[in-house]
Amino acid sequence: MLKHIFIAFATLLAISWAFPTGAPPTVCDSMLPGHNESLPQAVPLKQKFTVSNSEVKAEEDVKIVVSGPDFKGFMVEVRAKDQNKAVGQFVDVDAKISQTIDCHGNKDSAITHVDKEPKKEVTLTWKAPKEQGEYIVWGTIVESYEVFWAKEKVATLTVI
Repeated sequence: MLKHIFIAFATLLAISWAFPTGAPPTVCDSMLPGHNESLPQAVPLKQKFTVSNSEVKAEEDVKIVVSGPDFKGFMVEVRAKDQNKAVGQFVDVDAKISQTIDCHGNKDSAITHVDKEPKKEVTLTWKAPKEQGEYIVWGTIVESYEVFWAKEKVATLTVI
């Protein structure tokens, strides 16, 4: 009986560590989905990240489209090339699909999914910061509990 209780507890604990309703601010640095012992894929990302414009003016909006084979979860941050913190702001958020996260003290600087329903395409809007320079778009994609890519460099932008 004790063995069954332990197995049930361990299963619930494992489930609670994953983030079916989106990533919390505690993963802003690692961008890991919290799948315990599972490791990110070592093969290229299947999904595609497309930016509407690779060169934008300060505070201009950029569309970031995530598309490809079905995925259940995602997290996106944009960071200055020489810094390790999310900047800019995700705006015009469709609350049925995504929610923003305040990372590194910056409001709405990351975005994640709201549920684990399969998605084929998600369009996000990121507002560039005032600071000029080179920026990198980082993405995490979750296909399943065991299959995910974490903190992948998916695009570059220049703010002029």
